[in-house]
Amino acid sequence: GLDYLGVDEILFSTLTDGRGTVNTQHGTMPVPVPAVAAMAEGFDLRILDISTELLTPTGCAALTALGRQEKSGVSGKIIKTGYGCGDKVLEKTPNVIRVFLLEAGRESSGDHVSVIESDMDHISGEIMGDAAELLMRQGALDVSWTPVFMKKGRPGYRLTMLCAPDRQQDLIDTIMLHTRTLGVRVYAARRVVAQRKTGKGRLRGQAIEVKECSYKGHSFTKPEYESLARISGKAGVPVVELMFKVEVKGVSVVNTKGKTKRFGKSVGRRDNVRKAYVTLKPGQELNLGGEGA
Repeated sequence: GLDYLGVDEILFSTLTDGRGTVNTQHGTMPVPVPAVAAMAEGFDLRILDISTELLTPTGCAALTALGRQEKSGVSGKIIKTGYGCGDKVLEKTPNVIRVFLLEAGRESSGDHVSVIESDMDHISGEIMGDAAELLMRQGALDVSWTPVFMKKGRPGYRLTMLCAPDRQQDLIDTIMLHTRTLGVRVYAARRVVAQRKTGKGRLRGQAIEVKECSYKGHSFTKPEYESLARISGKAGVPVVELMFKVEVKGVSVVNTKGKTKRFGKSVGRRDNVRKAYVTLKPGQELNLGGEGA
């Protein structure tokens, strides 16, 4: 059926079941029945005040094994709508299931993610780096730290992490335990992303990995940093030359002492900054916008 309809993905909302007990071939069972309770682990489940079984093991198996729970809602063009009615008559609620066949919007592709934030004024750079690396290893989509001013004028840092909704709780536990923050903020967000896949290319006669990206009819290719760094180490060529296809005359590094800043009644200093100045050879131009095709 899915192949016939050309369905790429099954999405479902909160699972719903009743309460009480139900008679089965194995005797009287509590609702949700044990099989449904086991398969529903890790999914949002709502129990309605209806004294009967609403979610069967077969239906639960089809959804949890073949589909994906979408908590933030879905959008798209409705192609078809289907209804299925059960034989059981309920007093206040129609015994009906509804299914939509949707065509996803083609303007942009994206997904829904959880955004987790926490502001901290007690953390060191070593712990920040360790926490970010640990979160990425555990499945975070992105991790960043941003300087902020907190209450009483104290300088601090804001941790911002993106993750899939089903990874949210495990990553929150990691943040709480490894940073000793007292709390986090969690909210859902829709993320628009370019379509991308990993491909192969060649640069200076060596094989490299590239990201092949497309968005609204435009395509571009980005070499992976690890491939450029490998060639840079072997050839003794700066990565910036390989990345932007320019010739570098020289690179100078300047250490700048942080500016003095008043924080409430106290006086402190911003973090020191290290800047790199790249000088290109005559006639060279650095294109930071990338190439489109």
